[in-house]
Amino acid sequence: MAQDKTADREQRLAESWARWREADYSWEGLLDPRKESYDFESLQQYWRTDPETGEVRDDTALVAAGELIVVEGQKSYHIAHLPLHYEDGTPTAKTTTDTARALHERLTAVIVARLKAAATDEAPLAVMNGLVTIGTLYLFMNHLRACFDWAILAKASFSRVTFSRDASFKNATFSGTANFDSATFSGYTRFDSAIFCGFTRFDSTIFSGDASFLSTIFSGGASFLSATFSRYAYFSSATFSGTANFDSATFSRYAFFDRTTFSGDTRFVSATFSGDTRFVSAIFSGRAQFKFALFEKPLTLDEAVFLGVADFEGDGSGTSRPGASQALSLSRRADKPDQFEGSLASLDPPSLATLRRIPSIAASGTVFLGEANFSNRDIPNASTFKDARFYGAVCFHDGKLHPEVIFPHAQWQPSLDFPPSAAALPPVPDRALKALYEAAVPEGERSTRALTEWQQGFQTAWQIKATTAYEDLRNTTERNILRDGLSPTTWSKWRHFLLNIIKRPPAETPAEALISRRIDDFYFAKVESGFRTLKLIMEGRRDREAEGEFFRLELMARRKRSNVSPGLHFATDGYRLLSGYGLSVVRPVIWLFAIWLLCIPIFGLFHLDMDAVIAVFENRQAADIQAWLSLLATVPSHLVEAASVSASRIFPFGAFEDVSKDFATSLGQPYLKLIFRLLATVESFLALTLAFLFGLAVRRRFQIS
Repeated sequence: MAQDKTADREQRLAESWARWREADYSWEGLLDPRKESYDFESLQQYWRTDPETGEVRDDTALVAAGELIVVEGQKSYHIAHLPLHYEDGTPTAKTTTDTARALHERLTAVIVARLKAAATDEAPLAVMNGLVTIGTLYLFMNHLRACFDWAILAKASFSRVTFSRDASFKNATFSGTANFDSATFSGYTRFDSAIFCGFTRFDSTIFSGDASFLSTIFSGGASFLSATFSRYAYFSSATFSGTANFDSATFSRYAFFDRTTFSGDTRFVSATFSGDTRFVSAIFSGRAQFKFALFEKPLTLDEAVFLGVADFEGDGSGTSRPGASQALSLSRRADKPDQFEGSLASLDPPSLATLRRIPSIAASGTVFLGEANFSNRDIPNASTFKDARFYGAVCFHDGKLHPEVIFPHAQWQPSLDFPPSAAALPPVPDRALKALYEAAVPEGERSTRALTEWQQGFQTAWQIKATTAYEDLRNTTERNILRDGLSPTTWSKWRHFLLNIIKRPPAETPAEALISRRIDDFYFAKVESGFRTLKLIMEGRRDREAEGEFFRLELMARRKRSNVSPGLHFATDGYRLLSGYGLSVVRPVIWLFAIWLLCIPIFGLFHLDMDAVIAVFENRQAADIQAWLSLLATVPSHLVEAASVSASRIFPFGAFEDVSKDFATSLGQPYLKLIFRLLATVESFLALTLAFLFGLAVRRRFQIS
């Protein structure tokens, strides 16, 4: 895993240097008018201008000041843009041991002088475009006005920095850690196409204006813990290779995560979404936690793919946010315009009803490969899960759904075809694979053939990957087994097997079989419970057809459990065979017809000459086929009467009412009458059961209350 992260970091850095060199930040390249220079004719003029006196310096003065680096046979660079290596691979002064430290100190002084000169609104903006640093860059400023587009920064700390105007880091690369904890962005903030190779922190950061992270790549973990997005938050097409933590973050307006790829675990626990929230075509490779998140506007998940658990559980107790939240209000000081003063205003905590509610959900075509948990959630408006696919347990426990929360053409069967102890997991959709491939492989190394090979490798790895849901399942199973009396010694012996069960062949030993069976039982009990909840919801809204469908799925999940009595298994199988779990109108009719046909020859046998049958056995002719054929020759003449008798047991009224009585009277021997009455009763019972199942299916099909 560490090697994978290192390789990914090296790939991202190589990609950054390639595009940086293509942009050409050499001294001559700074004359290009296409490079953003804001208040200056070019970036070269910006660096020629002394930040304190405004004097325009020539090359000689810049070399003397140590700002212009000139090396024979190589391109010249300003100290801010000097790369680590020249184009031919020769190390520059920034990587030479005896000069790097001094160069870093000189560069830091140049940067700080430029930033201080731009601290007032009247001064020109500090243009740090294309900046290249080698050591840690610490900035502590209350009034930072600068642009860092295309910069390649080593470790950088902007903790508690206040960006008083728009801030731009477009196409910037952070080769090490990046710290923006408690920073304040007062204007429009842009990190579009930026690359973060190390761990990134935006904890408690305030974005007062729009925040744009379009196509941004977070190769390490990214933390936005308690961050505040006061306006629009754009994360569309961004890539999170590690853990993405947005716990307790506040999105005051729209939150866009369309086509975003989350390769690690994703956390939005107790986050607040005050505006529309979109995760259209987003890819979640690990566990996606939205537990206790507050949604005040619609949630859109169309075409999203959850490879792990999708946890949207609401607050069922009202205790997840015990304290009142606070809002920060900033204003510029009148006596010191370069400083801000703020105040905290307490807000009333949201009500329990608010913490439970998701106003509406659009999840058309969404794929849930792990558990989909919407427990303790109320969905008060029309929502759709059209064409959604559920491969794991589905939980809507203790929630209230609007009558127009619909599931047209949703696929539930995969959750029953996915026993967690099996080695074969469902295939990952090609769309998700392509997004993950583009997130893992630099653009210059992509090809159709490489994509195919990568997809095959990923599918193979996915087949033996234990999902986060399965991890939880193992932990719960461990507790259950210990509680039920399996000794800790025995459990410890088979724990290694349990941790690798998905990679191994079916269980062979009794202990292995026990663990595997317990895991399956727990999983299918959860699936059964989820379908039962949906069945009850549909029953409450009088949707008979949907109620019957979820009842069918509930029974199918129960059928897969080994801890259910054989009698219940038998009854469930019978219900399935006779009526398709109460959903088929045709199947009970077919069975009625089959029973009628089956009973015709049986009742016809009652007219056999019993004395002749006894004689066959007394004469030791039981094996003589010809003797039996002569006896049965009389049966066909009675089949029409037998057909009427069989029909009378199915329709014991009208024209058939007295047929079976007359037939029983015609039987001479008392024991024949007893046998006939027993068989006739069985046929009537089966017919009555099938008639009931037929009526139940009609009731559900035509929504009859």
